[in-house]
Amino acid sequence: MHERPDAQLVALSATVGNAEAVADWLGAKLITSDWRPVPLSYATESELLVEVRKEVHPDGGEPKLPAPRTLDGPKTAPVWAVLKDTLEEGGQMLCFVGTRRSAQSAARDLGKRRLKTLIEAGEEELIEKLALLSERVKGVEDGSHMADILAEVITGGVAFHHAGLTSRQRRLIETAFKERTLVALCATPTLAAGVNLPARRVLVRDLRRWDGSGNHLLSVMEVQQMLGRAGRPGYDLRGDAWLHCKTQEQADAMAELYFLSEPEDIVSKLHMESPMRMHVLAAVATGGQRSRHALGRFFSLTFLAQDLPREILADNVDGILDWLCEHGMVERLGIDERLAADIEASEEERRAGAASEAEIEDWDDEMPPWASAAKSTPGVQLDDLLPKEKRQKPLRKGPAVIGFQSAADVMRGSRLEPATPEQDAMAYAPTAFGERVSRLYLDPLSGHILRKGVRRATAVLAGLDEETTLSPFGLLHLITTVPDFMQLWPRKNEIELLQTVHSATEGQRLVSREDLQESHLDLDPLIHAKSAAALEAWIDELSNRRIESSLGVAPGDLRVRTDLCEWLLYACREIVRNDEGEDELLGPAREKLVELIDEVRLRVRHGCRTDLLQLVSLRTVGRVRARKMAGLGVRTLTDVVEMTERDRRKLADERGWSIQLVEGIVTQARQLSGRKKRR
Repeated sequence: MHERPDAQLVALSATVGNAEAVADWLGAKLITSDWRPVPLSYATESELLVEVRKEVHPDGGEPKLPAPRTLDGPKTAPVWAVLKDTLEEGGQMLCFVGTRRSAQSAARDLGKRRLKTLIEAGEEELIEKLALLSERVKGVEDGSHMADILAEVITGGVAFHHAGLTSRQRRLIETAFKERTLVALCATPTLAAGVNLPARRVLVRDLRRWDGSGNHLLSVMEVQQMLGRAGRPGYDLRGDAWLHCKTQEQADAMAELYFLSEPEDIVSKLHMESPMRMHVLAAVATGGQRSRHALGRFFSLTFLAQDLPREILADNVDGILDWLCEHGMVERLGIDERLAADIEASEEERRAGAASEAEIEDWDDEMPPWASAAKSTPGVQLDDLLPKEKRQKPLRKGPAVIGFQSAADVMRGSRLEPATPEQDAMAYAPTAFGERVSRLYLDPLSGHILRKGVRRATAVLAGLDEETTLSPFGLLHLITTVPDFMQLWPRKNEIELLQTVHSATEGQRLVSREDLQESHLDLDPLIHAKSAAALEAWIDELSNRRIESSLGVAPGDLRVRTDLCEWLLYACREIVRNDEGEDELLGPAREKLVELIDEVRLRVRHGCRTDLLQLVSLRTVGRVRARKMAGLGVRTLTDVVEMTERDRRKLADERGWSIQLVEGIVTQARQLSGRKKRR
């Protein structure tokens, strides 16, 4: 809208309460439609009584609603009664619940009941098909307790779906549901958007969620997104959207709220410090907004500016600018005199226009006596006379660097204080560091913390820091402290273990608690300890099952963190390479640090120790297969090429291997190592 005002914009959404406001902001024409290609029936279920409250048809109109009916089944198992009714009508069911544990529990109950009915009906062919799917979901390489539970419930044609599953498990489940091999999914609300699954019937079982302060009702927008999964075009000819309620009175209230109410208004999140930091830096670094005047004009066009008073928005931008300048990401170039003259000319023109319309009132009040006295009285200078004593840390015991091996031969929300308003003609430019942070899509606060950490690591390698020891854990701990990482929260039964980890790694941490407190990132240290411990367990080749049992981290959750960690380690690498603030004499230390970061990054990507890095660079060779090969003394590409026929046959006989797989691995290794096939 700012740089390309002639560009055509098309905005689409199913659930927006203030669509008119959004359209006004975009300068767009609002088009609304209630048309739905597949008829949808909205109903409540309470004590097995189903009452249709609303129906939507492609041809519009208000059809006569059917009479309430009672489902057949036990009142103590309403979800099973709903599923049984769905199956009798030839459909499938999506059941939305509040938590992962609830999803697993509900799926387990449905799976057991469905398996019993399949056995009683003599459905041997379907039972065998589900057993094969169960084995595929469980996997053969690196299973987990969650995978065991999932495999168990799948034998009954039911599954659960949440973020704790691996992407492979989710793909298998979604495919089986689309193929109608699975008849029911119990899911958390994360499935409500972005996945088009053929659910004849959607049941929202849990309408409340714990948010830390209590159980509160879900938003209308969120529930409507869930209900909209029912009756998808191309899969079903109609859909049922049901709410489970405990009493008839609750059913009446929930129907009024979720079926007949408009969704909530959408609001801008730009007022939050993290996105504001990112966008102000991006506007200066890559968006061409190089003056306070240009920045003010740009942010005045945002959706946030529609509701936030201009003065408050200006204060927010000035506070961010001040922080970015203080932390070396943006620099002030001084007043742009030409711009100042243009601004003054525009202001004079505006004042002249205002004066021609109405006489400007001239205020001649004198300054009150108390204000004059206060102005002439010197204030008390608060010098920092009593500086905080710095605790003397003991010198490091042991080597400066532990747990590393060069990878070169393997593979080539700070809270802002109010700032003094900037002059509109003030000009800015990004520093090299600020531009790199912006292009890495980092929260600038993350960039600041990462630079502080890698500078300490450089000092360790250069022999300038005798207190800190550089290790993979230290780098992983650094990653877990930044706002761009998703922390893992400790459970009560993990506190003692994490306290031990925290104490044992004190000398390896690259950012202190004081560093984090200065940036208002002072979380419980055990949060960082758990996150770093989980990542270290992964690169030390602990199985998913062990990580899950010891730290309570599901495979899917771990994968999200390892992906974030790899990205943030790459950011560390780029910050080290582009850190112009370091002494040139530290160049060799920086080069060494880049190698160490690269090594840890590869280990995070593959979840292995350093000695397997050559093997996991081969397609189809993960850490489990690589460790199996290492057990035969094969650790390098050369070792793979020179494997004996006996070793090849031995590998081929392992579960999940084949002679074709082994030969393909050898061919890859030969190509990568530059060797020609022996004749």
